[in-house]
Amino acid sequence: LYDIAAKGANMPLYHFLGGSKRPLVTDETIYIDTPDRMADNALRIYENGGVAIKVKLGTTVKDDLDRLYTIERALDATYPHRSSYDIPYRLDANQGWDYVTASEVLRQTRLIDHQFQYCEQPVRRQD
Repeated sequence: LYDIAAKGANMPLYHFLGGSKRPLVTDETIYIDTPDRMADNALRIYENGGVAIKVKLGTTVKDDLDRLYTIERALDATYPHRSSYDIPYRLDANQGWDYVTASEVLRQTRLIDHQFQYCEQPVRRQD
């Protein structure tokens, strides 16, 4: 109904609802793969001006932390003077962890000098 009313007022919907025009910003996703391939994807995203990286995880503590450390080392080696907050990470475990694994991976991410904005779906919905 709002869309119809905005069209009747000859206005874009965002303006009709009181909003302002602004760019839509989203992340680019790195899917689960080998740590080196995930790091290569992170470098590509960074080089292309990405604003945030969503890193798919959800396996084991060791494997998921290895993926994150490898991504961070690759960015540090290629761009040694970048700020660790230039491009935030958004983690997505796709309900792949149990409570213990989620707690450990998230605790360990504090040891990585990087900005983690959030972790999406760390555990199964019922947990």
